[in-house]
Amino acid sequence: MDSKMRPLMVDFENSDPFGSDIRIILKIGDDLRQDMFTLQMLRIMDRLWKSHGYDFRLSPYNCISMENEVGMIEVVEDAETVANIQKQPAMFQAASTMYKGTLLQWLKKQTEDECGRPNEAAFNKAV
Repeated sequence: MDSKMRPLMVDFENSDPFGSDIRIILKIGDDLRQDMFTLQMLRIMDRLWKSHGYDFRLSPYNCISMENEVGMIEVVEDAETVANIQKQPAMFQAASTMYKGTLLQWLKKQTEDECGRPNEAAFNKAV
């Protein structure tokens, strides 16, 4: 994980024997109030869009500011950041400029079957 504040990854053992362990990122020295506000706005917009028939399949992660410059962020397993996708070869046109359709190309690549063929069902589920 790349961060100036050097966050700490914490694993909590789930009391449910069939449940997965719970992973969080503990951040010290970073004010998460703006993150909380942004995620709250995403949830509000998601509800608003859904009420008008638009489902963009958003799943904002959880984030809580516990005190000044201390907070926790939910870990989204197997997630990839846009920054990491941009860093991949063939995704760059020039420094910090993405080709048109970069994320779409990346999703198509991620949903190919084991032989490298397009898997339409997996792609449609991802989109």
